[in-house]
Amino acid sequence: MIKVNICGTIQVYDSSLASWINEQYHNRRRDGAEFWFIITVESSGINLSFHSASAPHGRSLPYSHFSIREQKIIDMWNDMDVKQDNNLSSLLKFLNKLKQIVS
Repeated sequence: MIKVNICGTIQVYDSSLASWINEQYHNRRRDGAEFWFIITVESSGINLSFHSASAPHGRSLPYSHFSIREQKIIDMWNDMDVKQDNNLSSLLKFLNKLKQIVS
């Protein structure tokens, strides 16, 4: 399961996710509000969480190693430079590719 938390509002990945993210992003920009996100991935053999630059960070547990699928996702996160709060296109591209890996 893939969940996206935008400024405290959580949405599970479905066909309307991209529209919801766009709406959240543009409404917050219009209102001068902050925009941050946390992506959580919980699936068979995958348990990861990714935070944008200004998102609150919870307590994280140290990992001694990641599965091959987890490492592929981590590498993709780093390669796509998704961490920036206002990089909406990279966020949407990352989520689309993430869904293909998790499915």
